[in-house]
Amino acid sequence: MSAELLRHILSAAGEGELVFACHDPRPGMDGAAARALMMPGARIVEGWSLPALLAEYRRASLVVTNRLHAIIFALLADSPILVIDDGTAKTRFIAERFGLPVVANQAVGRVAGVVTRAFVQDPSLRRDELDALARVAMGNL
Repeated sequence: MSAELLRHILSAAGEGELVFACHDPRPGMDGAAARALMMPGARIVEGWSLPALLAEYRRASLVVTNRLHAIIFALLADSPILVIDDGTAKTRFIAERFGLPVVANQAVGRVAGVVTRAFVQDPSLRRDELDALARVAMGNL
């Protein structure tokens, strides 16, 4: 995540707490990235406990990610989501399917508008799409 994007997110969040939720326990992965972005007042969650991670997603005022699993958890938690486009087709696909705002990590000029849009999402508008996907998944069992 670029410093410019992080500044816009923190500015738009106001008094919100910055939490880095880590999913991948491998060295050099999520925990390392979180520690590189760490700042005073922020918190890192890297116990890799599914209930703990889901609780963090439910509390989130905005989930910012380039990872598919984080998008899925945020969708299930009805949390607003901002997808960072890093060129991964699967995250771009799910963002398009659910109408999630997307920002290229380096797109400094457009960051503020996309961040603002991310904070005002209505998760209930995604519920029909989630229900449709659930029905398809149940049919595959």
